[in-house]
Amino acid sequence: MKKCFAQFSKRNFLKVLAPLTFAAVAMLLSGCDTIHGVERPVPMTTSPDTEAIKQSLQTVKVDYFNSIRAGSVTVFSLRRGVADVSVRYDSEAKPKNRLILYSITHKTAPSPAVLAADRVLLDETYATLHRDIPGLPSHISEYEVNLSRR
Repeated sequence: MKKCFAQFSKRNFLKVLAPLTFAAVAMLLSGCDTIHGVERPVPMTTSPDTEAIKQSLQTVKVDYFNSIRAGSVTVFSLRRGVADVSVRYDSEAKPKNRLILYSITHKTAPSPAVLAADRVLLDETYATLHRDIPGLPSHISEYEVNLSRR
């Protein structure tokens, strides 16, 4: 199994799979029984520069900020207190999959307090992006993520 994944490059892996599929594969490989959280896909009509998104996200008040890039995909991590959210941006993806904000936990569902903190940080993160990146919609939908292995 390791040999198979060694031949599948990190760039192709991140580019081909959507975040929920990535989460499901991670669950299966790590032995996790469940994945819970929320995601907020952002329908886009433009392809802003990754650096513009990074500069915008760096203005959000957080305790921790990091970004990882593989090909056209960049994942930004933001943490504040118990809140832990990610922003995935793929400059080459279809408009509906280009920008996704999400918060996902493994094995156990987040407590209501943690989920509330995540949602506050997701709200602030999107408000900042909406302010700084032209063409983003004023409202985005949230979807609950509940994946379990039986």
